[in-house]
Amino acid sequence: MAEQAQLKHFIQAGKIDVSLNYLNLNELVDDHVLRTKEQEARQWANEVGFNGASALTADINGFSWSYGDALYDAGITRLYTCIHTHHGMYPLFKKQTAFKWQTPEGHQLLVWSGDHYMIGNEFQLVPDNRYSYILHDRYSGDETTDQMTISEYRIPKYLQALEDQDYPFDFVPISLSGVRTDNSPANPRIMENINRWNGKHGDQIELKLSTLDEFFDVVEKEKDLPVYSGDWPDWWADGVSSTPGPTKLYKSAQRKYQLSLALDPKGTKGDPASFKHATQNLMMYAEHTWGYSASVSNPWNSMVNALDLRKAGYAIDAFSAISENLDQVLANLGEVSPKPYRTKTFKVLNPSPTTQTARATAFLMSWESVDGQPLSVDTMNHLRLVDVATHQELPTQVTRTSRGFEVSSVITLPANGSRHLQVIYASEANDGGGSTGLITGAEGVSDLIADESQNFDSPFEIKTDNFEIHIDPTRGISQLIDRQSHRSLLSGHEALFNGIYEKTPIKHENPGETRKQLGRNRKGIGVERDFGKLTNIELVSEGALYVDLQLDYSLVGTKLYRVTLRIYKHISRIECTVAVQKTTEWAPENLYVSLPLGLGEHSTLYLSKGGCLVRPRIDQLPGSNVDYLMTQEGVAWQDDQSRLMVGIEDAPLVTFGSLDAHLIKVMDFDQKLPNQTPLHSWVMNNFWETNFKADLSGFYEFRYVLQIGQSANPATITTDLRAINNGFISFRENSH
Repeated sequence: MAEQAQLKHFIQAGKIDVSLNYLNLNELVDDHVLRTKEQEARQWANEVGFNGASALTADINGFSWSYGDALYDAGITRLYTCIHTHHGMYPLFKKQTAFKWQTPEGHQLLVWSGDHYMIGNEFQLVPDNRYSYILHDRYSGDETTDQMTISEYRIPKYLQALEDQDYPFDFVPISLSGVRTDNSPANPRIMENINRWNGKHGDQIELKLSTLDEFFDVVEKEKDLPVYSGDWPDWWADGVSSTPGPTKLYKSAQRKYQLSLALDPKGTKGDPASFKHATQNLMMYAEHTWGYSASVSNPWNSMVNALDLRKAGYAIDAFSAISENLDQVLANLGEVSPKPYRTKTFKVLNPSPTTQTARATAFLMSWESVDGQPLSVDTMNHLRLVDVATHQELPTQVTRTSRGFEVSSVITLPANGSRHLQVIYASEANDGGGSTGLITGAEGVSDLIADESQNFDSPFEIKTDNFEIHIDPTRGISQLIDRQSHRSLLSGHEALFNGIYEKTPIKHENPGETRKQLGRNRKGIGVERDFGKLTNIELVSEGALYVDLQLDYSLVGTKLYRVTLRIYKHISRIECTVAVQKTTEWAPENLYVSLPLGLGEHSTLYLSKGGCLVRPRIDQLPGSNVDYLMTQEGVAWQDDQSRLMVGIEDAPLVTFGSLDAHLIKVMDFDQKLPNQTPLHSWVMNNFWETNFKADLSGFYEFRYVLQIGQSANPATITTDLRAINNGFISFRENSH
């Protein structure tokens, strides 16, 4: 408590400043969690009597565009960044510059894009603490020359370099740490070297310690600062795919968090303590550092593995806490536990603020019975869903799962609407609703087209009301045609949902050195790339509502790469699950899922990101990364006729353009880069040489939802993507 009192005293005296943002984040965190924590930071500042308006970030390479609005709404109007250009870069093609960042809501933040957060340490301003990292000169590695001598060489040279670039200001901010490490303690001895410098050179170059707000008070006096609007993509966002399992769990927790908000907007039906605990852990997992610095050089190290588990623990704790909260919300909405002999009545909820048509599912465990009939593979097709209010029997399809049976129907619910359904046992089995356009031979194979105008299901071609799908026997899904508009939804030569594996061979004894040399590429010039080769196609099930198609591939780097498609017969929806068994590899590697989709050159590609919508390569700051972005919900293409959406549930990274190693292009001032490019879901990588996990081995599942509909206001894209990702919620209830 004494230290807290001292801290409060010096804050109120203006001797210690407060950066009002919370953590150095990547872009995983959603808008609600971010705003909640930013408001808590502001509240704490108010309680200690601090009324500043500035934020400082270090290390990280960017922010979601909506981050600016979250800061602004928390009273933060000034942002200082210390970007670390290792595998990344600052925007606007230069550092040590000021600009105004216009947010999606039209606010403006004053931004100073500075240098590395320990550049002052390289000027030898910290006594007995030598450091050379960004600066490479005659004193790099020098441990004997007097620190003042090095300062006298480096500081004027640094300022001259700025003047050579027409630097317009008569001040330069220099960040430094108390010691030569991240997260360092304060060091009052810094004043020794500052006073020593000023005593010799203060009449020409004066050094002065400044708080963040004092510095911005000076910057705000500058006139005619340029204004830039757009997303500021984080080059370091890619680290999330080094832990695909915990990241998938995090995304699941995030959806449950959003569902909790949708079903309980006032927070009166759940458990406030669990919800708060989930909020904190969702924020902590989104902190940008992923593990110990030796994660690649010594992946067996105890600290490496301990911090890997600790990082995963944030996702686990978030999932557990928000599951407890959502369970309580659903209980207060009428959910009951399974019970022998209970009537199988279910409540189906649409958590979306818009009308949705989707699958409603009643899940029955394998030990249960319906109307006195035990459940089994032999009896499952006798099950039907009935509307409790109207007693109408609905088109039903039953699927066997690992622990029971899914009894499903496709229904339409209004915004936030609900419906009560009951599972009954019918005397006659469902005939399965198979193909009508194919002829079956005596051996039981349906592979002869009888009527091309009819819908049919086969391992080579599938026709539904909305889609025509062609399967190439070596590559997989080679054509996807929208039957309503009669146009292809695929472009290029890659097969939809095919896997692409890359490995860059290690060329040095130290596996980290190969990674270091990649720069801003995420693979090397000698990268070895393999595309999945189709080895088997199987119609797993077909019925009145959908057909399940399984495609197995041979793919280097994996022992299993399996694509399972659920293709709906009467709605324009395809669900995809990609199952992977990944092998261990120490060399830098990537795994992608191909998404060669689009609506043609006259459409626009949109990406749901944080709390806003972004048009990649259009709504971006000049000088920013255009090779990959992180998404919250997925992507959508839209023209004046249609909207094609892909909900991305588990793996939030999306790449744009060629996968080849290349000379890096970034967003230019003229915004001439194409918005339409080849698209891939980037599900795994281990290319970083530090902090991120080296071992990607294990079993994983990645899910996607594809849906096409009519064109609409682009502002609804994020809501609609979230709706198709979340689907309907169904739970048991007491019979009415």
